[in-house]
Amino acid sequence: MGITRRQWLLGVGGVALLGTGCLRFRFRQAVEAAEQRISGRSQTINTAFGALEYAVAGSGSPLLMIHGTGGGFDQGLSFASGVMRRGHQIVSPSRFGYLRSDFPANLDSPH
Repeated sequence: MGITRRQWLLGVGGVALLGTGCLRFRFRQAVEAAEQRISGRSQTINTAFGALEYAVAGSGSPLLMIHGTGGGFDQGLSFASGVMRRGHQIVSPSRFGYLRSDFPANLDSPH
């Protein structure tokens, strides 16, 4: 006698559940590794729009580097690493809502 449709669906559901659990575990590990990698490399300042996180690296004439989507100050520093090696100081903020920078409710006027 072969497998019933119910047994097959339970098997597929079990495999999907196990796979989801594994993916969640790996994702959590990746997030923790990223948090450790950037920990202690930035500062925050209070602005009229809330806290703004930034990092400064290198020496020489300053260059402001803004990160792309899905990053923060760390991504800006990474993008500008070649420029930094050529003698520039990189100032890299985390945009509003990224990492430890606040996301103000109203960007038109300060609190």
